[in-house]
Amino acid sequence: MKGLITIVFFQLSMSAVYCQMISLQVVILDSLTGLPVPYTTIELVGKGGVVCDEKGACEMSIGPEELSNDLSVSNLGYNPKLVRAERLLTADTIFLAPTIYEIGEVVVMGSAAKTRIEKGVLNAESDASYGMNDWMQIALWLEKSSTVDEKLQSVSFYIEKTKEKKAPFRVRVYGVDINGKPGEDLLFTSKVVQAQQPGWLKVELGSEQIAIPASGKFVAMEWINSGKKYQYDERIGGRKVKFYGQKLGAVIYGEEPKTWIKLVGKEWRKDDRRRGYGYRNAMIKADIQPAN
Repeated sequence: MKGLITIVFFQLSMSAVYCQMISLQVVILDSLTGLPVPYTTIELVGKGGVVCDEKGACEMSIGPEELSNDLSVSNLGYNPKLVRAERLLTADTIFLAPTIYEIGEVVVMGSAAKTRIEKGVLNAESDASYGMNDWMQIALWLEKSSTVDEKLQSVSFYIEKTKEKKAPFRVRVYGVDINGKPGEDLLFTSKVVQAQQPGWLKVELGSEQIAIPASGKFVAMEWINSGKKYQYDERIGGRKVKFYGQKLGAVIYGEEPKTWIKLVGKEWRKDDRRRGYGYRNAMIKADIQPAN
């Protein structure tokens, strides 16, 4: 009887905690135009977060004890902002100011500079994958191939054959920070793309004039919120697991893990768990053009 009482008490306690959760509904707008800012990330740092949809709207649940915490609001091309969670109880709109970027010297490629170098995972087929059941980014580190100036011309992602392979995602390009993790943005415009079929999807970036730093770069796939229509279930190990959107192909090989993972609200971490004969690395590659 004692065991039964304990179980009932536990269930009631969990129900009480669940009932205390507070739902915050938020809309993100551009401070200059007043237009929605799609796919904005709102993070309760260290605990989790949400990604807004294409209309800049999202809903976030937090506990009463977290109302005094700051929420980190960020999006590519906008200045990040900290907002006290309790403020959203009375005001559901957050305005983000566009970032003003200083454009460096443009290196003009001569007509003779036609040699291009492919870097990254170049395999024709995958033997693993990355799928999303929480908002995340997957990034692959690509080293600089020479001492001369180089420009990023295109990036490619291997899309697995899944039910929702056509889900939109955003392309990100990062420098390397002092700890070897993805750092500052090198691609300043929001490039949202979607695959029409499985296999390699190429995204042209030559017009962005992205120079390759001496420390290399990270190219990343960012899963974005495009609605419940891209959700689906899969059975893994006898249980049903909910996934969202496309799956990014991966291969198991090599003595060095080069793939990094970021869940919303968390820090970047290296995917450094060895799997049999190597490490899992994302199937991402880049087309690079050296200067004359």
